[in-house]
Amino acid sequence: MSSDKTDKKPLIRLKEAIRFEYTPETMASLAAGEIGRVVSSAEDRHEVIFGKNSIVPDKGIPTKAHRIWLPFSVCETVWHGQYPNVQSVSLPEITKARASSFSGKVLHCLACNRIYEAPEDSQAKSTYHCPGDKTQLISLVHLTPLADANSAESFLQCPRCNERYVIPESFGQALACPKDSKELIRRQRNAVVVQQSGPLVKVCISGLSGRVYELEEHPFEADHATELFRARCLENNGLVICKILRAKFRDQAVWKDSLNYELNYLKELAHDGLPVCVDESSIEGVPILMMENMNCQSLYSIMQKQPGLQAYHALLVAARVCQVLQYLDSRGLHHPDLKASDVLISNDRSIVKLFNFHTPSPNAKVKQEFNEIMGEQASFACPDLMKGKTTMASNVYSLGCLLYFMLVGTLPFRGGSLIEIARKQMSGSIPRLRDVRKDFPIALDELVANMMSISAEKRPTLDQVEQALSQISRQVG
Repeated sequence: MSSDKTDKKPLIRLKEAIRFEYTPETMASLAAGEIGRVVSSAEDRHEVIFGKNSIVPDKGIPTKAHRIWLPFSVCETVWHGQYPNVQSVSLPEITKARASSFSGKVLHCLACNRIYEAPEDSQAKSTYHCPGDKTQLISLVHLTPLADANSAESFLQCPRCNERYVIPESFGQALACPKDSKELIRRQRNAVVVQQSGPLVKVCISGLSGRVYELEEHPFEADHATELFRARCLENNGLVICKILRAKFRDQAVWKDSLNYELNYLKELAHDGLPVCVDESSIEGVPILMMENMNCQSLYSIMQKQPGLQAYHALLVAARVCQVLQYLDSRGLHHPDLKASDVLISNDRSIVKLFNFHTPSPNAKVKQEFNEIMGEQASFACPDLMKGKTTMASNVYSLGCLLYFMLVGTLPFRGGSLIEIARKQMSGSIPRLRDVRKDFPIALDELVANMMSISAEKRPTLDQVEQALSQISRQVG
């Protein structure tokens, strides 16, 4: 038997899951990645028919295929099919469940999602077509899902559903994902790839998700312990920020552990004042944190270019930092060493984010390095830090120092080292705002002085700080 149909019937794949009315009483859904055949097209949408096995109704069992109109935005053309004049071949149909453990060659129809057992005498270059709709069948190889992404140095991954598979021993041909038939890509776990493109060398990092990122530039200054790179995802062209320890610290476990701490910190938290962790990687055990792209500058960088912020803007930034600290406090957490380079601010001051949660306690091993890293920003460090233990009251102290820095434009304490600055802090002499500018409100002067109190018990709580900042903002606004 042969077919005389020669009309081109494009196949589309759903980019995202959709819900629709299956019957007047029942809603149904189609998963992302399902394949359907275009029946007709309008100005901005396709009429698509899906096989009954693709449709999942809220109740009942589908008994027939279903046509549905879909906007172009959710459709991806995967094959411009054509009904050729081909000889029909009888092929045994098998279920998806059996196909997953089937030891022989399996053939798959992209149009109707049916799976067939290939003839025993089939050759590698043999071509078969679906007995139902004459669409050319593709070969599927039995693949074993990779349970642990860290258990293999290389693996196969689907770029659509991100499912990972063990590489077959006889791997050497293009293989398709058993779930959505997308061609699989070979990935290296947590590897850095250097690509030579003419005179340029491109450095790429493979994330744990399987996405590959090409490093581009330094978005803003981080600190002396870490480097930041803006990177472009080769899969979706999106931008991220990669954070990695500088070379001199990469062989020290205490610094690697501290960056791992920050990575886990951000993965568990969700607040608009904290960066979003979008991926992660590692190179020879050195963690790499991949965060959302942020078009901001650090407060420290901003203050290097101007003598201070307007009082209203300084209070606004302090209030937003206070809100983030309140969120951390509600989770039983705090920032280990809050300083000006840890506060990111957008140009219009509408976005304020807090980051750099990686600093370890300054024990005997890292005290000298810690002094180098802090530099003059040790002025923001609470004296509690020298005792190796910080609390939320320590963050209140540092926030007071930040507020002083933003309003006056100079550091509240200066010295050649963390120890020297700590001695000045412990002397009990607290710099006052009104000693610099008499036009600052008395309430603001008192608030900052109380926040920088040597005694943790005398410092206000975060709730008291937030309330005071709100009241003072109304005075200066």
